Amino acid sequence: MVVGMGHGQIWVQAVTLVILYIITFAAILVFLVLLWTPLFLPISVIFGPAGPLGYVLTLYANAQFFTTMIVNSHLATPLLDYTIASLMGIHIEYKRHNPELVEPEAFSAYDVLTVLRLVMSVAVMVVLVTIPILGPVLLMFVMNVKFSYDFYERFLILRGLNQVQRRDVFYQHILQFAYFGGSYTVLNFVPLFSVWGFVCYPLAIKMWATSNIIHFTAEEVESITE
Repeated sequence: MVVGMGHGQIWVQAVTLVILYIITFAAILVFLVLLWTPLFLPISVIFGPAGPLGYVLTLYANAQFFTTMIVNSHLATPLLDYTIASLMGIHIEYKRHNPELVEPEAFSAYDVLTVLRLVMSVAVMVVLVTIPILGPVLLMFVMNVKFSYDFYERFLILRGLNQVQRRDVFYQHILQFAYFGGSYTVLNFVPLFSVWGFVCYPLAIKMWATSNIIHFTAEEVESITE
């Protein structure tokens, strides 16, 4: 994060994401207040002074979690791709997607497993967010571990590693991704720190790639270490 202070491109990303974070966080917080306050605030009063405080912290934690999930998973991906490619000297080819819907040619068990995994993830999310304070924090940690790997996977995809190779990299470095996810979870409680940590991920990816050059070809190693 300190190294990123000397990169102008990182500052441009930071300003852009701060604007996105503020707008998204405010919209989600207003939505949760209108949705939850009539039901949960009267119940929280039963637990004394700590009840309303716990309710406020739960609102904040959930709003922060959903903001992070939306911004980091969708809105910031083009920015990250561009910065990673710029830092690593990778050329990105933008392709136009075909909007026409077609029937699948063959049945795929992988598609079924993907749907089941998505359903299970949503079920776990619904359960965790109902646990005051601790639930959203645990969910935020799990999602941040996923985010951290997703960011590094963007680089691996740009480098042409197939799915099996990327999976092997994940399992070989799972403790590193857990550390990154845990660190980012702590930063999430101070939104400006979390934004800065997020936009510095491309720099971390370059350092990580440099220390894990065994996964790349000689030409790729040369471009990484330039």
